[in-house]
Amino acid sequence: MKKGMVVGLSITALIGFCIVLFYQVTHIEEPAARKSMVSKRTNIVDFLVETISDEKIPLSSGIEDTDDGYTVNNSNKDASKKIKSSKITSFFCNFSTLYDEDTMTLGKKQWKLRADFDGKTVKGSYAAFDSDSEDERRFEADEKFMGDLLDIILQYDIASYNGIDTETQGISDEYGATLGVMFESGENIYASNNEENFIPIEAEEAFVQLFASACAKGSDVIGISVNEQYADLGDSGAAGYISFPLLHLGRTDAFGKIDELKYPTEEELHRAIDGINSYEKDEALSAKEEIEKNYGIAHKENPDEYGTDLYYDSECFVTRNDSEVVSLYVRENSKTNADEDSGYTSYRSYNIDSVTGENLQFSETFRDLKKLPALIEKEIRTKYPGHKFYENLSERINDSIIENDGDVCFCLGNGFVHLFINEGVLSSENGGYHITLPFADNPKLVSNFYLEYPVKTFTKLDYNTDYYLRDGHSFRMSCEINEDDVLWRAVAEGKTCEMPFYGHAPEVYLTETAEGSYLFLNVPAGDVSFHGILYEITDRGVKVAEENGDLGLSVVPETTLDPEFILMHVNEVIDGPVCFMYPTGVYRIDTDGFPVPATKEFRLTGEKVVVRESGRYNPKDTEDAANSGGMYYVAEGTELTPYASDLSNYIDFITVGEKQSRIIRFTIDEFSSNMKLDNFGGLGKVFNRDIR
Repeated sequence: MKKGMVVGLSITALIGFCIVLFYQVTHIEEPAARKSMVSKRTNIVDFLVETISDEKIPLSSGIEDTDDGYTVNNSNKDASKKIKSSKITSFFCNFSTLYDEDTMTLGKKQWKLRADFDGKTVKGSYAAFDSDSEDERRFEADEKFMGDLLDIILQYDIASYNGIDTETQGISDEYGATLGVMFESGENIYASNNEENFIPIEAEEAFVQLFASACAKGSDVIGISVNEQYADLGDSGAAGYISFPLLHLGRTDAFGKIDELKYPTEEELHRAIDGINSYEKDEALSAKEEIEKNYGIAHKENPDEYGTDLYYDSECFVTRNDSEVVSLYVRENSKTNADEDSGYTSYRSYNIDSVTGENLQFSETFRDLKKLPALIEKEIRTKYPGHKFYENLSERINDSIIENDGDVCFCLGNGFVHLFINEGVLSSENGGYHITLPFADNPKLVSNFYLEYPVKTFTKLDYNTDYYLRDGHSFRMSCEINEDDVLWRAVAEGKTCEMPFYGHAPEVYLTETAEGSYLFLNVPAGDVSFHGILYEITDRGVKVAEENGDLGLSVVPETTLDPEFILMHVNEVIDGPVCFMYPTGVYRIDTDGFPVPATKEFRLTGEKVVVRESGRYNPKDTEDAANSGGMYYVAEGTELTPYASDLSNYIDFITVGEKQSRIIRFTIDEFSSNMKLDNFGGLGKVFNRDIR
């Protein structure tokens, strides 16, 4: 009988052990079920304890049996809660916001922050990661960084947590927090709990933002250009067109070559830009295919009807392009009748991390998502008085942000952020809403990563949009169009400047330098030509820059948005009555806002000319001469176009229609903007402008 009892007890014990084991396994990854969690705040256990391994405080130990597993408690209740020293030598802090419902700090991630001071320089590291992405950075700072750290520690009484040291076995490293601080005096703070996060949310926010300021990397421009792609509707009979943007990374020179080596960007950024190009093209082509399909059906059913047309424009504005982030928005406007004043307009934005290529979300960019909807509502009501809005605007805005449906989107700028709300979200009125929030008025609006941007910038501006500049000025422009008469209006510092133009509204570019803010206006001077005017934004409003601001240059629409590498047309037409050559060169913006040549060679665009008689002509350089036996033989009737010139000593022509084009150089006796072909070393005797 005793033997039976022993066997029975053994079986019962085995069953009990299996039940306990099963409970432990099934509860490893269930943070919401942890009864000891505080406000569902959890964190990392993988801490860098080696920093203070030689300075450990003697701790008492104890083992508690919890629902989730064994907890080892080595906490020291006698650890000092006050620190006398004012100089930090080492700091590390690991925590998580993965399961934090109240997070303000850059979304739900795990964080590892560390900084060490060697007496001269602070060397630190920052890491933020989740299951899908990882951002690791290193930085160097001066001693003030440690002083700022001390201010946070004192403000949130971090020393009061000194001595906490508990570890619950059997849980992952996504919970709890670990913090260690060493001082010059030998004092230290050490606290660790791998189940409960003891660090206040506000302290976490302050730590992350301090480290973000130290390792922000938005000081360098990344060159990007935007080319408009245009296509008429197909052969279906429907009228109209589509246009959409195509973006390029790198410096595009006057000859159409892209030099990506000037911008050491990661492959991830290239893939992100390619993805934007594909999406915008697909949207435009889908609209085109749909309208052509509908036209075909309508035309077949009722041949007397003209059918449906489509006019689809998606215009792109790059608002920021630097080594931290590339931001841009696309304004899509589509209408089915050319006579409509406006069709359906919508916005979409892209904010691409320049290193990871990831598209930033609201939660990764804005510091307090709880307050953001109310702030947006306040600005919307202020900017659009008299509009009949729906009820609960903040709630509608918040729902769109949380659902990430794109109806509320943002675009980072240089010192501000654009916010767009698409049609139908806030009211039944046509059109969406667009506001701009400056960082100067909202210092805790976005993460400190995005507060730094290059000292010198170059940006294409949008109409009816507010811009806030580094020097404290603000700017906004609009235009009134009455047939061919255009009234351009600029408002800066509350003062209005008006200029009448003919044809269409000027394209406007803004450059900011260390000395001021300047506007480049491409003013229409004919059907296909422009002339450039330079304005300065001052305390007295917008005024024409010195020397009347007449540049004799205009910005090429496809230019790289880089103040050190801007494509500009020389507006004076060389040899206008004969050959129409428009020079295009690369310029850089000087500190006074005026462009100066960055290269010595200009691309020429002009009409064809024909060689009058066969002969031998000089190649453009010695390498070509060596490969061709000294000179090129060119047959009578060969067609050429102007190609390049330094606008001083020579002009090059390039052959047209040959399998391998050849460039022929002619010496200029004396350069002037109203030259005839005869001035180019007697080219009037060489070329005939009549094309057969």
